[in-house]
Amino acid sequence: MTETVTLRILNEDESTWLVSLDLTASNVIQVTVGSDPFSDRPALKIKLNAEAGAWLSENTRKYLMHQMQMAIDSRVILDAQILEPMESGEFMISGGRSRMYEELKRAIKAKSDFEEERA
Repeated sequence: MTETVTLRILNEDESTWLVSLDLTASNVIQVTVGSDPFSDRPALKIKLNAEAGAWLSENTRKYLMHQMQMAIDSRVILDAQILEPMESGEFMISGGRSRMYEELKRAIKAKSDFEEERA
């Protein structure tokens, strides 16, 4: 069974999520683990396709200053505030541990491999 990596944006009191997007082979173009160019800390960079990028742009604009989570199945891996709209369809997460980013990359890759085998 493969894990599901999900982006979700929470309501103002953070009790439930308003919208969510599963990161799958069909909407993730590239996932790389590297360093944040500004802080040299571990980072995960995700590039989405046009449809998922439009979802990210619309919802980060609409829910500015809300919390956005990234979860593997039901386990929250990252929780951050949306400080500005993410318009490009690419985003970088930094400041965590490289092990966490490798785990996210593996989960997205495993989901991609699973979906390719199923097709």
